[in-house]
Amino acid sequence: MKARGRIELNTSSWRVSVLEPVPMVKLLLSILACVLVLSACGTAAANRATPGTSHKAAATAAPRPTPRPVAVAPSCASSVQKNYSDVFHVNARYVYASDGLATATLVSGCGPAVATGDVITVQYSEWLVDGSLFASSRAAGHQPLVFQVGSGSVIPGLDQGVLGMQIGTVRRLVLPPALAFGSAGAAGIPPGSKLVFNVELLSIARYPSQPHA
Repeated sequence: MKARGRIELNTSSWRVSVLEPVPMVKLLLSILACVLVLSACGTAAANRATPGTSHKAAATAAPRPTPRPVAVAPSCASSVQKNYSDVFHVNARYVYASDGLATATLVSGCGPAVATGDVITVQYSEWLVDGSLFASSRAAGHQPLVFQVGSGSVIPGLDQGVLGMQIGTVRRLVLPPALAFGSAGAAGIPPGSKLVFNVELLSIARYPSQPHA
């Protein structure tokens, strides 16, 4: 006759109490208790790891602010309609910088002046010194050039030559080779070439963190 016993399972404390067990039943229950305890430990460890994982996933880089357009008076903005961008032969009085950059104002603008860090939009035409048109933002299929001043995204002479321009300004720039493409040249530009630009400033935008914004 087989012995009978009464089994109590306390799941809250993961303890198993066996009253008058049969030896085989006692062994099976002990194994079951170990499995339950190990399972509970694994679940607790997983739960402890979850908050850190979620926090790490939620931590993302702060979005970069958007530059804000600089407001100008309507009368100032209307001066942009004057177009000297595609005129190569002009009478101009040049100002020469120590690095050889020559600038001349063809049309005066108004409003805030371009400073390092500004994001500007310009119309431009680019020639070799013999008058050969190399590139123009006004050509079919092209658009005005947008760049951040001082970021190095354009050639040095253009980056430097737009400083101080105002909305509506048209400026002539004559770049020495060192401020253009240097001794290496570029596609369609012979090595050691001077370049001539007419640049018309259409708009200025500034980041909120800029000191002059």
